[in-house]
Amino acid sequence: GSYLKDNAGEVLLGAPLAKKLGVGVGDTVSLSAVDKYSAENYIQAVVTGIYRFGYPPVDDNMVFTDLATAQQLLGMGNEATRLVIKLKPGVSEASGLASVRKAIAGGGLVAYSWREFAQAVVSATSADIEDNADVLRMRQALDLLLEGLRPVLLAFAAHIQTWAETP
Repeated sequence: GSYLKDNAGEVLLGAPLAKKLGVGVGDTVSLSAVDKYSAENYIQAVVTGIYRFGYPPVDDNMVFTDLATAQQLLGMGNEATRLVIKLKPGVSEASGLASVRKAIAGGGLVAYSWREFAQAVVSATSADIEDNADVLRMRQALDLLLEGLRPVLLAFAAHIQTWAETP
């Protein structure tokens, strides 16, 4: 595949996600997201690349797209909450980060290195996974509770029927 082009309505998918969806480079996928007003938006985008970072929570779940496509999907107009910048070949991370920090100085914005960003993504994804695991554990506990209560409730119902006509 290839990397994203500006304003092209393209996406990059993790290899496991692409396999799960049954799509490859050149296929069109439908994306949905909830915007800042809690409205669900839908767009279609073309898969232009498949990636593998080697970290399953990212490879299995994350979709990357260009700014204009993300803004359209999220109904954000000319706004953004986060930008990821790919540096030109030959530009070091340190000098690129320094240039970005200088350009945004005083604007209330913060620039992070890719390592800091990756660390934040891993932390957030790990928290989501832990939250989902908690929900599954609660569901299993409720299923066990229901399983244990069922015979008690059936016995109670039978007892009520037996004595229902007694004054």
